[in-house]
Amino acid sequence: MRLGRLSMFLACVAVVAGLAACGGGGDDEAAIAAATVTSGARTTSIHNNKFETPMRVAVGSTVTWVNHDGVGHNVIADDSSFKSGKLDEGDSFSHEFATAGRFSYVCTFHPGMKGVIQVE
Repeated sequence: MRLGRLSMFLACVAVVAGLAACGGGGDDEAAIAAATVTSGARTTSIHNNKFETPMRVAVGSTVTWVNHDGVGHNVIADDSSFKSGKLDEGDSFSHEFATAGRFSYVCTFHPGMKGVIQVE
């Protein structure tokens, strides 16, 4: 019985770790606060099924996502303010952030891939 519980616990840990690995960022307040605000052009990678996130940028900054994975991704804002097409390996997508706010986004091909950009 004890071995069965341990096996169940380890299986649950493996599932949670797997889900976290497929993710990519999230809306972590401490990480957003710790990120350095950049202005102008900012290039960010999509790699290992993850977005580099969070980011803080100044109003007027342009962010470019570059897909370095061997599978397709996209970048879709939760509020539909920006939307890429399918990005194959080596493809990129850029968006200029003209207004302040918090912009959450996702890869709709891999819904666990999420990101956030704070525009100040």
